[in-house]
Amino acid sequence: MEGHLYLIEKCRSANKYKKKSHLYFYEIKKWIDMNRPQSAGFTLIELMIVITITAILTALSVPSFSVTLDNQRIFGAAEAVLSDLRWARAEAIKRNKKVRVTFTPGSNSNWSYTIDTYPLATSDGVLPKTVDGSDFPSATLSTASFSGGVAYTTFDPVRGINSNNGTATIDSDHYSANVIVSPLGRVRICGTMGGYAAC
Repeated sequence: MEGHLYLIEKCRSANKYKKKSHLYFYEIKKWIDMNRPQSAGFTLIELMIVITITAILTALSVPSFSVTLDNQRIFGAAEAVLSDLRWARAEAIKRNKKVRVTFTPGSNSNWSYTIDTYPLATSDGVLPKTVDGSDFPSATLSTASFSGGVAYTTFDPVRGINSNNGTATIDSDHYSANVIVSPLGRVRICGTMGGYAAC
């Protein structure tokens, strides 16, 4: 504040005595330039520290992201199987015919399941319906184990009961999910991923 008053006083005295005021303005400019805060930049060390911290945080978050993505993939595959089994049961009751879901286990995307009436009938545009494992990357239908040692389950038109109940197991790198069909035809999921009861 005192510096400002000093400069103002200099200007006034320059005008008062008709001195060369441009010399005083030069002094003012010089004083302002000296007292202006310098713009701070980053030093090389500061930049290297920021890059190192960013790299560490990125490295820590990649495994967590991978596990979360894996959870979403197995969740999607298990929910699709659950939904189709419930739909097959509803179709059996609606059509008044047995509907069978046949599983073909395999690794990665080399698995599938087919929903069709039993005994097999000609296609009506709705059935048969086949779902391919390639729709669910990183999810594997490892086993399909149903009563009688078969890889299929059949829903009866009478209340949708199921004479050959059992389990279809879906695995991924970090998680496992079981889609279970009860003798009453009810379907549920249990497994190691979040949001479901453990088996």
